[in-house]
Amino acid sequence: MSGLYDVNNFGSLLSDASLGSGSYSVSSNGRGTVQFPTLQTGGSSFIGALNLTYYVIDGSTALFIETDDNQSATGTLALQGASGGAPAVLSRFTPIRLAK
Repeated sequence: MSGLYDVNNFGSLLSDASLGSGSYSVSSNGRGTVQFPTLQTGGSSFIGALNLTYYVIDGSTALFIETDDNQSATGTLALQGASGGAPAVLSRFTPIRLAK
C-alpha cells in the first residue's frame, strides 16, 4: 500500500508527502492497523515508522489514531478516486498532530 498525506505538524505544513510502502490488516469487526516503515516529513527528509489503528465507519471512510510511542495523531482515511481509473483505498489521509 502506498499513498500521499498532508499534515500540520505544530504549524509546519506539508502537502503531498509520500507515505512510502506500507501494509494494513482489518478484522471482521472493522478495526484494523496500518504500518508504514518510513514517512516523508519534508523535501528529502524521512522519519521512521508510522503506525495507526483505524475503525471502518462505512465503505469509504475510516477514523484512525496513531499508536507510536513518541507522537500522536488522529484523522480520517477517505476513499478517493485514482487518476484515470478505479478508486484507490487509503490513497490519502490528513492527520492532526497532537502533543503528548
